[in-house]
Amino acid sequence: MLSPQNCVVSSKEISDDLQCTICLDVPSSSTRVLQCINGHIFCEAPCMEQYLSHSKTYQCPICRVAIDPARPIRSLAAEHIIAALPTASALAQNAQANGKADATVCAGASLGCTWAAADESSRITHEAACPHAIAQRAVERERTAWRAALRRLEHRIEQLEAGGGPTAGQPPTTTTTTSAPIPTTTTQSAQPPAPHYQQYANLRADGYDASRSELYASTFVDSAAQDGNHEGRTISRVGGAARGHVGSVCAIAASSDWAISGSIDRTLRLWRRRHTSSSDGDGDEAAASGYLATEPAPLVEIGCTTEHTNVVCAVAVHPSIAHVAFSGSFDGTLRVWRVDATCGSLRCTARVDVGGKVLSLEAASRAQELYVGSARGEIFVFDVTGVDEGVVPQRIAAFEAHAGMDVRAIAMAESEHQRVIFTAGGDACVKAWRAGSNAAAPLATLTGHGNPVRALALAHHHQLLFSGASDATIRVWFVGGLTGAGAGEPSCLHILRGHKDTIWSLICDRYFLYSGSADATVRVWSIRQGAAMLEMPEMAAVLEGHQDVVWTIGQMPSCESDSRALLLSGSADCTVAAWAWD
Repeated sequence: MLSPQNCVVSSKEISDDLQCTICLDVPSSSTRVLQCINGHIFCEAPCMEQYLSHSKTYQCPICRVAIDPARPIRSLAAEHIIAALPTASALAQNAQANGKADATVCAGASLGCTWAAADESSRITHEAACPHAIAQRAVERERTAWRAALRRLEHRIEQLEAGGGPTAGQPPTTTTTTSAPIPTTTTQSAQPPAPHYQQYANLRADGYDASRSELYASTFVDSAAQDGNHEGRTISRVGGAARGHVGSVCAIAASSDWAISGSIDRTLRLWRRRHTSSSDGDGDEAAASGYLATEPAPLVEIGCTTEHTNVVCAVAVHPSIAHVAFSGSFDGTLRVWRVDATCGSLRCTARVDVGGKVLSLEAASRAQELYVGSARGEIFVFDVTGVDEGVVPQRIAAFEAHAGMDVRAIAMAESEHQRVIFTAGGDACVKAWRAGSNAAAPLATLTGHGNPVRALALAHHHQLLFSGASDATIRVWFVGGLTGAGAGEPSCLHILRGHKDTIWSLICDRYFLYSGSADATVRVWSIRQGAAMLEMPEMAAVLEGHQDVVWTIGQMPSCESDSRALLLSGSADCTVAAWAWD
């Protein structure tokens, strides 16, 4: 496919990180590096060769510009930089120079681990506990997930360009049955589940029989629930899936009447609730968007923007700033958007260069401040006063939270007297900080997860903290002594098991914890009330229906036109699903 002898040599400055946009890894120094005209780089072999051999479009997977397979552009600038990077052998030689002869280095050396030893058995023992090595293994797993997501994105684009795919063909038929012994409504799609998750077909965990899986619905059966209003109630899928994104949905935030989602396809999409009236035209919108005719999606897409130039990984809304949303991207920018749900517009009113990939956003409810987590382990604090009038956010503080590890989640406990920040990092730790005027003071480090922590949520007036990680567990921490809501040292109370893969998102309301995972499910856990607060939360429901990783979940409060509060879930299957209690 490629013709290396016809390569056009370029020394153009490359864009973003020194990563192949197909395998998301640094190209080997032994292979030639190619690039598109915008500077996105690729490994010549095998990445670019395989990509072009399976693609019908011959386009860069990031910016979609055309690529000429007969005359690919070779990037000398990237090759020179890669050639100068330290290799594992170079690190070993450096260790020898420091008196560690015949040294072998940790797998996490590229992330900063300086350990070296003379024998292989010591390395294996060290890597089992080294946070750098643990993080490196998690990074490799995530790269594999991103590669799969990119392949799905390309396939989805080819479907759309060919006029096929879910938005052009006939909707799948559905059947409704009742499964026992738990009384649930089962909605099964004619389309088979993704092969990757067929391995879960016969799993039985925590009383849940996946071989009789209740797609789109589950029943709350916790007889010990303190709130009698929830006993025996059902949480179920509301209508069809909302489609529009052509890449994984990575982030969701919502107000009462609109929601905003960010994706790997570099877009932000604006959604509003579907009106219940049949005369408002929403039925036509749903049909045009490919929703099931008998089950129109509860969300209707009303706006889209493509101003970000890379993955949109984080979105947020501030509880005291109306009609405004924030977005953070791998392109290193924080953007402020003026939202008009009436005419369906998203207008960028401010853009701030953060200086690195933005992975997480969290708004302070008692102050007009926004906390930004980066891929370099830093937390940036922005004053967002006046952003609804076009004022550009001002950075007022910054601190290093996780020493070069990514900050995937931030949770905040606020009171009249203090603000405590919890951060989740790639070093498998949760850290607590007391916010100050221009920095943050460390309070505690919570350890116990065996892999990077990816999600956080607070409950019970900031006395309980939930953390989800790549080890597929959720830990329940008592943090009342840190937040001022109680007394005592921070400690891990429980470990919740049930998910089979990475926990990517957590969110709480008064009575339930919701968790989204790479096993393609959302699980619901009942939170004890009153004196039973410290007891083990129980799994109340398993929500299935997504065909791939559930990257994000969010809550859409009730509004005048709809008394239901919706749970929203965004997935690598490019859809947004809505769930509600009956």
